[in-house]
Amino acid sequence: VASSAPDDPPVEFDVVSRDLPVRTRLALIWPHPVPGTASVTYEIAPGAAGGVASAAPTRLQLYDVTGRLAATLFDGVSAPGFHQLTWETGRETNSVPNGVYLLRFLSGEHAETRRIVLLR
Repeated sequence: VASSAPDDPPVEFDVVSRDLPVRTRLALIWPHPVPGTASVTYEIAPGAAGGVASAAPTRLQLYDVTGRLAATLFDGVSAPGFHQLTWETGRETNSVPNGVYLLRFLSGEHAETRRIVLLR
């Protein structure tokens, strides 16, 4: 699944496992610092959107240190399970510059933020 806006960074999206996690969370950003391509792994627990095994609206957004939205990596619906995005930072025309960013993960009622460093 690609990101929704044309100027957002391209991502590849895979379901990592069909097993179900016990909680919703942003699991791993690797490698860190990000040299140009990063894997972002997250988990969606059953019931994250209020249902027993329902899919949850999910958003992964990158903010600069001033709080400005720099990129939307994913904005869609994720089924319960383990998911992985592969973000290639250098493929788009409006490249996100090197620096420190905050990756905001929202899914159902869960919200989490992680600091990441982009160094190409």
